[in-house]
Amino acid sequence: MSFFVVMVAGIGLYLDELKPGLNHFWRSRPNDLRLSFGVKFLAGLLVLVTVLGVPLFLAGWNQWNEEYNPEWKELWGGTLFGVWFFVLTYSLSMTYQCLVRQPIYAVVFTLATLLIGGFVLSLSDFNLQRETAMVATGMIVSLVVVVGLAWMTVKHDWGWKQ
Repeated sequence: MSFFVVMVAGIGLYLDELKPGLNHFWRSRPNDLRLSFGVKFLAGLLVLVTVLGVPLFLAGWNQWNEEYNPEWKELWGGTLFGVWFFVLTYSLSMTYQCLVRQPIYAVVFTLATLLIGGFVLSLSDFNLQRETAMVATGMIVSLVVVVGLAWMTVKHDWGWKQ
């Protein structure tokens, strides 16, 4: 359920702002586009992590206390992976909304990207315990690439014009 909340939040970030009239209006003003993008992105991200990431951690904490006692890194690893997945989904949906400017297409492209990425990862043969640094690096690089593409899309006003 929270997966769809994250997608709707990412798409809604630039849903109306990129329409031709409003987009032209904001670009004609002396606003700092970096500040606008950063504030919108980080404020939405902070709300999502607070609303969805904290309950995810608390659910893991509750399970950790009741059923078994894994090491701390397992609890933090699961929580960090969940938060990373939320951030990636949020960033992907925002990027696709900025590119195609159609919410339904943005949902389809976001789901397709995540499914293809999951399929490619399922085909690879790596041991998560042994190659933690490689997985963490891949997670960070994927976020940097997606957020960078979102920034470039907004900055240069790329995307399908209606």
